[in-house]
Amino acid sequence: VPVIVVTPRSAQVTDELRLTGTLTAERSARLSPRVDGLVARVRVDAGDRVRAGAPLLELDSTVASLALDRARAGTAEARARSDEAMRLAVEARRLVAEKHLPQTELARREAEAKLAAAALVASEASEREQAELLRRHVVPAPFTGVVARRLTDVGEWVSRGTPVIELVATDRVRLDVQAPQERFAAIREDASANLSAVGNFQRQFPELQLVLVESGGDNLTAVFSRELADRF
Repeated sequence: VPVIVVTPRSAQVTDELRLTGTLTAERSARLSPRVDGLVARVRVDAGDRVRAGAPLLELDSTVASLALDRARAGTAEARARSDEAMRLAVEARRLVAEKHLPQTELARREAEAKLAAAALVASEASEREQAELLRRHVVPAPFTGVVARRLTDVGEWVSRGTPVIELVATDRVRLDVQAPQERFAAIREDASANLSAVGNFQRQFPELQLVLVESGGDNLTAVFSRELADRF
């Protein structure tokens, strides 16, 4: 019987396990317009990266712009009426003091000044309302992320509550992996991945004093690896 003699040597034995998984964003949103309208411009497409606050879609704002111009004109008129009413009231106080005007006329002018001031406040509120309605013709990005889907195009009529763009955040994602059941015990007992992550943290943050690692095992049995005990 032939005999083969070899010299033993030490080597690292690795058991490689290839798994497939799905990356899922922790935060995503299906954005819809805040007013009904006709899509005038879509600034992004699927795959585009956007920053928080960036305009993604614009609705036709012609009517809203005209309404805002009318509100601004109304505010200017109300301000002029208020200034004139206040001037007449001040003048009436002087004339009453000089005994050239009855007290009732002063009371009337002061009441008109108060009414004009109230009308000015109402006009300014109406102007702010129209300005807000105009701003709502733009769909902004609520957070920084990537456009996953573009759900509308120029010329389409969209309503409030109708999704037009799907946006996902990429700052934090979750990897969902399906592991074979026979590997569950090994995954529960092996802390090498956690130890590697902690080592990276220690190199990146030398002043680090405490790291908390959430167990990836069965939460019902509160499994915690002893290999981690001397690291935390």
